[in-house]
Amino acid sequence: MKKGSHGACPVVGHKVTPITGVKVVVNAGDMQVCKTCKKQFGKERVDNYTQQVDWERKCMLSCSVLAMWLPRKIPDMMGLTSNTEFGLYLLDNRFIYGRPDDAEHCRYQDWCYKKYVGRTPANSLELLMKEAEDMILIL
Repeated sequence: MKKGSHGACPVVGHKVTPITGVKVVVNAGDMQVCKTCKKQFGKERVDNYTQQVDWERKCMLSCSVLAMWLPRKIPDMMGLTSNTEFGLYLLDNRFIYGRPDDAEHCRYQDWCYKKYVGRTPANSLELLMKEAEDMILIL
């Protein structure tokens, strides 16, 4: 996975699992906190776009926690799909969100998260993953 990957990172059972396109994954520098979803569903990513999106959605729906890390940097990591995913999952009680302090153009996501969820975004990947672990412990 390339450094700077982003997006919704589901937590399945007691494992943090990335979903690719939803935009897999949280990989911050040398700290990789996700394992691949293929172990949960028995198949690799596919080349067909529709099949890939369907596969990712199936993975997302099966998760206990949806953790979105959004280190948006224009123009290198715009995270446009993440905007849609954020809206889809914002009011889902499995959803948590974070972004580094220097992330760009996340003010609206921050505002929505505070307004509708009543929480402040995590400002480090470590904090976001701690929140995910805490949520798993109370499930």
